[in-house]
Amino acid sequence: MKHVADQYNRNYAFRVDISGGDGPDSNEGAWNSIRGGGLRIHESQGVTTGTDQFKNHTAGIAEWQDLVLVGAVTDKRKAMLDWYKNMQEKGGPDDVYKDLTLTMTNREGSDTWSVNYLHCFLTAYSLCPLDGDEEDVEACETVELCVGYSDNYLT
Repeated sequence: MKHVADQYNRNYAFRVDISGGDGPDSNEGAWNSIRGGGLRIHESQGVTTGTDQFKNHTAGIAEWQDLVLVGAVTDKRKAMLDWYKNMQEKGGPDDVYKDLTLTMTNREGSDTWSVNYLHCFLTAYSLCPLDGDEEDVEACETVELCVGYSDNYLT
């Protein structure tokens, strides 16, 4: 059997679409990295034993891991900063909560799968140090989002 160097390597790209943003194809949807968004389901305290003597465990509270997005800051990219400002200044439900869709694409650019993270809100927003000590390093913003729930995470 002949093996090719990248036979088992899968290259994926991703795009992010945030409700109320400029869309995944704009500069707003381009992120350098994304992490988190996992789900932890805690076991309920009640355990029952079935007629076959196997214990049945009931799912309890679902806990979502925060999503962390990191992307370049440009003169046109301001949706995240605007979201942060609107949360602080206005505070209405439309200003606080947004939906996010993460879509993975294959090498050819075709969508492979996507996850909807719904009712998300910002828990942290930060900029990298703007000291200019290093050359050719882009300024980045980091956004942390608390996930409310997902309608297709487990499907």
